[in-house]
Amino acid sequence: MTPIRTGRLDRLVRAWDGLYRRRRQIHVAFLVLLVPYLAYFAYTRLTALPPRATQAVDPYVGLVRPAADVDRTEDLIKAIRSLGALPSCPAPTSAPAGLRWEPPERFRPTAPRDSSARGRGGRRRGGVVRRGSRLSGGSPSQGMKIEISHHIATSGEWSPSTRLHQGQLLEYVQRPDVREALDSIVRLSEQQFCLTSQEMRSLKFPWQVCGLLAFRARSVMAERQDFAKALQDLEAILRFAAEIEDDGTFGHVMPGGVARCVALAEVMHWCREYTLPANEARGFCRWLEGQAYDWRRVWRQALPGEREVLLGDLDECFTSDGRGNGWFVVRSPMRDAGVHWTVGLLNITSCFFDDRRIAERRIERQFKIVSHVSEMSVPEIWKVYEWTLADPASRPVPTRVRVPSGFPISAVQLLIQSEAFHRGTRAALGLAAYRADHGRFPERLSDLVPDYLEAAANDPFSNHPLCYRIEGDGDFWLYAMGPDGKDNGGTWDRRPGLLTPYGGYDLAISCPRERDGDEWVLVPK
Repeated sequence: MTPIRTGRLDRLVRAWDGLYRRRRQIHVAFLVLLVPYLAYFAYTRLTALPPRATQAVDPYVGLVRPAADVDRTEDLIKAIRSLGALPSCPAPTSAPAGLRWEPPERFRPTAPRDSSARGRGGRRRGGVVRRGSRLSGGSPSQGMKIEISHHIATSGEWSPSTRLHQGQLLEYVQRPDVREALDSIVRLSEQQFCLTSQEMRSLKFPWQVCGLLAFRARSVMAERQDFAKALQDLEAILRFAAEIEDDGTFGHVMPGGVARCVALAEVMHWCREYTLPANEARGFCRWLEGQAYDWRRVWRQALPGEREVLLGDLDECFTSDGRGNGWFVVRSPMRDAGVHWTVGLLNITSCFFDDRRIAERRIERQFKIVSHVSEMSVPEIWKVYEWTLADPASRPVPTRVRVPSGFPISAVQLLIQSEAFHRGTRAALGLAAYRADHGRFPERLSDLVPDYLEAAANDPFSNHPLCYRIEGDGDFWLYAMGPDGKDNGGTWDRRPGLLTPYGGYDLAISCPRERDGDEWVLVPK
């Protein structure tokens, strides 16, 4: 047993005794410090306006709204809602003689277990199999319903008689009410509108709407080879993309870019699978060239609106006074749960947080830095982005610009991908026109200049011509080098999501269709 060191204990006792004897002086000192602080806290709360309630925030902050006499937003919302939900159908349980239904990946056999059990093996809600579910036994149970996805139905070859999703979706778009709604949406694409991000999510716009228009365009091309009729739906998608991108926030730049890629990808598949007349291919190529898509312009247009959105968010987090200043106010992160007592303590100490003016200056400084992105080369953008993710001690710090942690790299990435698809589509249309005249695809993209293209299509990632090669069966590959600026032979990441900024992958612009592994297909036994 270690003996207690009385010397140290005596010193602690004497120190405490000294503080106790001076307790009156300590109380006075606390009052001298605390009373002015509380007085200043009360003054700031009495002279400052309360923060704006979340429900009162204008959802159109930062958006460029059209004039009231030409705004057709309500008509567009009504037309989209008239489409209703995509159909669901029973899982196939029988097939014609000599054929069988091949289940998708989520129905492949696994370890034996009850298919109705919840957990990693499977998931059932309301009799509908969710995308990503996995059931044992090789087939679903009797009466199980399958959700039809327009993403699945627009991938792979056109064969609605042997593909469950395509057949069901074809019946859906041929219904009179759906056809009327889609026609109304196409007409409204020529008008002006402005949807908030919340409205687009609730309406599944533009993903589902543009997917249905692309599917209907493909059905027209597959059944009648009517290029002009099918092009009307794709032109509507491109108009939607341009209108959404011009609304002035990063939240609208991304869905606009997705819609644009849906339309352009479908046109590039037409160039491969159908024999387009040379004059129609040239005409559409000239139309695309007239669009003059420039990702730097779209980026610069989105910055002012995004700045207004962030400045508007300050009204939810800060009080304000007549001079435009105010203090940070902490709110309970849980809705409908009351305010926890610790939130009140944090608000009492809120004068130690940044005030409103400091937050505004920080936002202004951030947007001044991010505005330089439109002047940087694409490889430099990826270099700066990799630096923001890595340890500064392990990578050299770029001297030109230091991007803040909130740098929206995904928006820039999708913009550059959209421009790559835009240039690749023009090249694919030139390839289709060349094949219509010569019966084959050219050996090099440079053979399209100047008869089919005014200039060679460059890769926006590297500023070199797009990569192009002919396969042994006469088919072709068209791809961009990707953010690493290297030709990886067309290797591309098949996982969903945006293109990774790291090396080893290219951006596939036009490649042979592949059947989606998550769909029921009728195959021989």
